Amino acid sequence: MHDSNATRAWCRLGAAGLVPNTITFNSLISACGKGRRFAEACRVREEMKRAGVRATIVTHNALIAAAARGGHWAEALAAFEEMQGMYIV
Repeated sequence: MHDSNATRAWCRLGAAGLVPNTITFNSLISACGKGRRFAEACRVREEMKRAGVRATIVTHNALIAAAARGGHWAEALAAFEEMQGMYIV
C-alpha cells in the first residue's frame, strides 16, 4: 500500500469510529517508510504509544526500515536498541 493510500485509509478508519490495533499501526508505519516519510512513521509510533497499543518486533522492524530508507541511521539504531530492551535479540 502506498503511503498516501495508507493515510487515506487511516483517516477513514478514524471517521468510522474504528479503533486501530497493532496490525493497523504496523501497516501504516511500513507504508510511511516505503514512501520515505520517516517523520510521519515516528508520529504514527507516538500515536501508537498514546493509544496504549503495545509495539511488537514487527513494529520495530518497520520503524528501523523506515529510518534506513530515509538515511536516518541514528534513529534506526535507537529503534533497534529499544527493541533489544523488549526482546531477546
